[in-house]
Amino acid sequence: MRIHVQIEGGDRLNDLVRYRVPDARRQMVERGMEATLESTIQLNPVDTGRSRAAWKAALDQLRGASNTGVSAEGPIGEGTARGSLRHEHDETTTDLAATNAVNYVPFLEYGTSRMTPYQMVRRSLAMVRGVIGRWFVLE
Repeated sequence: MRIHVQIEGGDRLNDLVRYRVPDARRQMVERGMEATLESTIQLNPVDTGRSRAAWKAALDQLRGASNTGVSAEGPIGEGTARGSLRHEHDETTTDLAATNAVNYVPFLEYGTSRMTPYQMVRRSLAMVRGVIGRWFVLE
């Protein structure tokens, strides 16, 4: 027995693989990063506002906004300059990385012998992991 399947409009499948899948993947990764950064900003403690401003700068870069008008307290210019986003996207991979180079962020995240950790990044990632499954809808 021989079965032969021919799909009319095979070019459409190639277009789907070449354009729609990579674009959908990029949007999903960006959405996950946006949710993670929003949560991290909310969980970030505020004393001078530099750490929060750096996370906000990365979020603004993701959204394509300028870094002016960052709504955080304190000397935001320094914090804004220390936040960045690296974004790489091609047909097979989408890679995003947000960086907060404010020197005391590791102490906020992991704590010290005298300070309880805030765990703002780890808690945000755990929250996003919990909702990613809901982003996939079968139609």
